[in-house]
Amino acid sequence: MVRKILLITSGYPNTWKPSSGIFIKRQVDILEASGEYRFDVLSTRDSRKGIYSFAKYIRLVLRVLAYSLSHRDFDMIHAHEAFPAGLLALIPKILRKKKLLITLHGGPMHSLDTRNALFKGLIGLILRNADKLICVSRHLCDRVVGLFPIREEGKNMEVINMGVVLHQFRPFPKSEARTRLGLDFIALGEKIVMLVGRLVELKGGVYLIRAAKILKDKKMLGKISIVFVGAGPEEQKLKSEALRLGVCDDVFFVGAKSPEEIYLWMSAADVLTVPSLKEGFGLVALEAMACGTPVISTDSGGLKEFVKHGENGLIIKPQDARGIAEGVSKLLGDQLMYRKFVENGLATAQQNSAEKQAFRVGKIYRELILDGDK
Repeated sequence: MVRKILLITSGYPNTWKPSSGIFIKRQVDILEASGEYRFDVLSTRDSRKGIYSFAKYIRLVLRVLAYSLSHRDFDMIHAHEAFPAGLLALIPKILRKKKLLITLHGGPMHSLDTRNALFKGLIGLILRNADKLICVSRHLCDRVVGLFPIREEGKNMEVINMGVVLHQFRPFPKSEARTRLGLDFIALGEKIVMLVGRLVELKGGVYLIRAAKILKDKKMLGKISIVFVGAGPEEQKLKSEALRLGVCDDVFFVGAKSPEEIYLWMSAADVLTVPSLKEGFGLVALEAMACGTPVISTDSGGLKEFVKHGENGLIIKPQDARGIAEGVSKLLGDQLMYRKFVENGLATAQQNSAEKQAFRVGKIYRELILDGDK
């Protein structure tokens, strides 16, 4: 018997942003391919800013309400993030008396300390009305428990990350990847240190640029290029910082890339850095490992749960440009360590495949649906 899941999320691939919530769609695809589930996905269809931002949420509210009134054949609800998706999911939960699962990726949990009491109270209300919670990292789970009296209330919580799609993120010959991508500005034998992700302050890109200055001044290694793959509001600030520090010739911004070619960019890199100030999980580091590219990351959020210092990567503190520079120097200067990180990183990716993680979510679906049928 095929079960229907109503999935509500504010992030899902759309015309304006094909990569939005792509990890959620990958999980949906895996579970639908199993033949056990099919999904009705209600999401925002527009990633534009300004007036579009307000309008897209109004439309999502109306779509959720209309669906809840006109459909009764779905078996349960899965919302990604407590707000706004979890809040909207209370509509079909109440109207149709269905079980609700909420996956927490970080989002509002990162900033609840600075939010007003009313918003924090709203998040608490949403979480208390969920039948089960999934956190993408143990760090996030502990934070939720610290912010809300969920454990005392007997709330079921489980740690399941989104996992890496191994048939998509896979090792690819470095020189061939650079040729395919047309990286003519990178000299033969030159090293590439890369950051992949949205260019926002929390991703810590400025510390990678400052690390480039340290590497250049101390002449730790030969020529190194810093490549930013992504776009976002911090891009101009990062360019200004590179100009101020005199490393413009060493720092390149190539813009956002399609999900289908990200593995090529990761394969083209010698090192992937994740200098994030805050992370729910840090999937990009796991994806790089699956491509055979060693990782230097901060110990923020869930990153330290799978990036093991000295085993499959290097861990540094947030806001530590010198730590990034020394890590790059150490890793690229030690081929034995480099090969060890590649091998162990691939094994880590295998252990955290999207398929394995999706099937764990499917098991929760079965449990909730069975409980709801009683």
